[in-house]
This record gives sequence, structure tokens and C-alpha cells, in this order.
Amino acid sequence: LYKLGFVIFLYDDGAFINTKLEIAILYYINDLIIIGPNINDINNITNEASQYIKLQSLEEIDTFLSINIIIDRKKKEIHIHQIPYINSILEKYKKNNLYLSNTLIDLNNKLYKNQDIKIYQQEIGSLLYLALKTRLDIAFAV
Repeated sequence: LYKLGFVIFLYDDGAFINTKLEIAILYYINDLIIIGPNINDINNITNEASQYIKLQSLEEIDTFLSINIIIDRKKKEIHIHQIPYINSILEKYKKNNLYLSNTLIDLNNKLYKNQDIKIYQQEIGSLLYLALKTRLDIAFAV
């Protein structure tokens, strides 16, 4: 990617940017997104990059790392959400029938069994992923 004019984004080493072409490449393990304002530039970069790495084009994106992406070209808007991910963690930890509360856990509650601790850690990890990706509003609570 360096040969194609990309540099690592200062704040995220999972992103490369080409400021001249205004193209960003976001990746995680073997998932990759190429975004930019000009489809011809994106196609040229994709063709060039495929000389060095194996790429499979899936055309327009709708999901990336459990993040659903809705593109409205007429309104020039992009909406992201994680509703299926939220529903899956609620079901996995049997929390889908809870009511709103000021605090989710009794402050005097003790976790005694290793299994309880492990499940609690998994629940918090799932919420942290959600908070860091699309739901910044819940970060303080988590």
C-alpha cells in the first residue's frame, strides 16, 4: 500500500489513507474496505493492490465487523448501527427481557464462581466492543 501512496492513519493502525486521492483503506485480519469519493480511483487502487495481495470484491458494503452500514446515495448519507449484534448479545446472556434501571447490577453483588466471573467478563467485553464502535453514549456506563 505504501507503493500506492498510502500511509498508516495516525490514530488507527488498521487504516491506511491516501490524502491525494482521498481514499481510505480499513482492514481487520482478512476484511477490507476501500472508500473514497471517486469510483474510478477506487477501482484503480483495487486493481493495483490485487497485483500484490489476493482480493475478492463483494461490491457495495452492508456489514463490516458486526456493524451494519446503510448507504443512501440520494441523500448522501451513511448510517451505521449494530442492532443484530445488540440483539445477539442480549439473547446470549439472557438479558433480552430486562427493564430499564438506574444500575444494572447490585453494588453488593459478589461473583463467587469462576464461571460467574468468566460470564461477567464476557458480558462486559461485548458491551465494550459495542461502546467503542458505534454506541459511544454507553461507554461511561460500561
